Amino acid sequence: MIKTIYPAYNTITLNPRLGRSHMNFNDIKKMAKDMGLKTAGMKKIDLVRAIQRAENNIDCFGTERVETCHEDPCLWRIECLALNVKR
Repeated sequence: MIKTIYPAYNTITLNPRLGRSHMNFNDIKKMAKDMGLKTAGMKKIDLVRAIQRAENNIDCFGTERVETCHEDPCLWRIECLALNVKR
């Protein structure tokens, strides 16, 4: 089970249909910086995976693991699923 505490970020939006949040790149970058991670030159996928590692979670964002993922409360789940649909 993924366990994460997220501070409030200005542009988190909630998808009422899916009941999940979406964060833009700058929010993700701020979250990573707040965790003490270096973010220079990192792409969104790399930032999310770095955050996952820092939280002692599996760094699986955007990988094929989504096909067997049961981490429903994951903050990144909707975007992860969308990335894998595009492949």
